[in-house]
Amino acid sequence: MTDTIRQIPYSPSAEEAMLGSILIDPECLRLVNIEPDDLYFIHNRMIFNSMRNLKSQGKDIDYLTVCQDLDKQGKLNEVGGPAYLTKIISQTVSSLHVESYTEIIREKAMRRRVIALGQEMANQSFDETNDMGKVIGQCMTDLSKVGRVTEGAQPISQFVSAAYDEVSKACENPCEFYGIPTGFTDFDKITSGLQRKEVFTLSGDPGLGKSLLAFQMAAGMAKTAPGVVYELEMSASAVIRRQLSGMTKIPTYKMRSGKLADEDWPAFTHAVEELSCLPIYLSEATNWTTTSLRVDLARLIEEAGIQWVIVDYFDLMADTVGKDLNERGTYISNQFHNIVKDLNIAGLVIDTENKSGM
Repeated sequence: MTDTIRQIPYSPSAEEAMLGSILIDPECLRLVNIEPDDLYFIHNRMIFNSMRNLKSQGKDIDYLTVCQDLDKQGKLNEVGGPAYLTKIISQTVSSLHVESYTEIIREKAMRRRVIALGQEMANQSFDETNDMGKVIGQCMTDLSKVGRVTEGAQPISQFVSAAYDEVSKACENPCEFYGIPTGFTDFDKITSGLQRKEVFTLSGDPGLGKSLLAFQMAAGMAKTAPGVVYELEMSASAVIRRQLSGMTKIPTYKMRSGKLADEDWPAFTHAVEELSCLPIYLSEATNWTTTSLRVDLARLIEEAGIQWVIVDYFDLMADTVGKDLNERGTYISNQFHNIVKDLNIAGLVIDTENKSGM
């Protein structure tokens, strides 16, 4: 039984057809949402770069102008001369399928990047001086970026147009808050609610009620969008009791001691029903790392469509990286910001001014 020969993924025909489509119909370039590095062959990258340079200069893109531009750069012979450009034009069946050619190129490029990341992760894992938590965390961050289409800088007109469309859409359905409202009116007026891809930090001395405030915000946000709370400091039962107490004004000690009065029960049962129906997911596990957090959040986005996450509190994350608390804190903060941006969710973290010795 012979071993299967593995070949690096690439498609010469798709690359040539994509370039040929642009030479046939320059308008196709705006439909090609890839970067030069997505092309496997260097000579095809050179041609694609030439086309984008011509467009950025406001010049026409055709067989002649591309040949002249490449010749001016001293690269015409490197790409195969005018004969190669003639070949890709003649072999392109139709420019109507340029998006299909582009998708093939993007998919092959993605496979190559995943293979490279896998090889790099294997190399890092063999080195026993490396911290595996940091290696896995970096790999997860890099993998999430592989799945996204990265574009170079674009003309400002493109972003102005997007802003106009955004404002027009908002005007069709005006609202007071454009983020996820927390239910705290004054806070929401200042922040317009929590924003996707952004992290809000709730900080203060111990014992001021940050955890209670955060869960009250969670209950408020859940009325608009589902989300998750990772409670690393308190038990889930303690968090729930506090929330029920806040909703009913029944002291927590009465819940724990079983001394609810008859008149307390209607409010208590109503609060239990209301809280149970909110689309909030809750974890009281204490071994979360930024890596495992990313995996669980991706699962919840897929299964439940969550839009926000709360972590209480940051210093209790189990990542073991860095030489001191400052370096570790910086690493965890950077990783969490990456997670929130990559997954397009809003983040709220609870921090303290002196539990970490700061």
